[in-house]
Amino acid sequence: MSDSKTEEQKINIELDEATAEGTYSNLAIINHSVSEFIVDFISMMPGAPKAKVKSRIILTPQHAKRLQKALSENIQRFENKTSRILHFIGTFLVLGLLVFLLVSQKEARFWIALPLTGYGFAWVGHAFFEKNKPATFKHPLWSLRGDFTLFFDILRGKRGFDATKD
Repeated sequence: MSDSKTEEQKINIELDEATAEGTYSNLAIINHSVSEFIVDFISMMPGAPKAKVKSRIILTPQHAKRLQKALSENIQRFENKTSRILHFIGTFLVLGLLVFLLVSQKEARFWIALPLTGYGFAWVGHAFFEKNKPATFKHPLWSLRGDFTLFFDILRGKRGFDATKD
């Protein structure tokens, strides 16, 4: 008798360096026919009268539904308030610790606490709430910039802890 649960086949996916860098897109246009969905990813410059399609992806309706479900789940995790709060707390503590270390002129060995404090809170947010791998490992400067941008945007009232209202 066959098992009612089908075993998922594991696929080894290779990602070359050029593809891994990705292509920036700030607009997506979606069209469909009876048998496929076409997603054009576009890079559009503000004020420019012309935009360029950077990538076109063609999907079956079944795969389009899977993509929609995956995007919904990822957006829900991204919008998690707890993760933003943890990022904010980590950055706040880093800034406070930085001031303390500068004023007290502590030895170099104490400075290791800066990245551990800031990234520690952010990593907890990524691991347990967003359920993803932080950008810190591949793009540490972008990650740092993103944390400080979020922190100061929240302080200025440009953004809040609820990403759905950004």
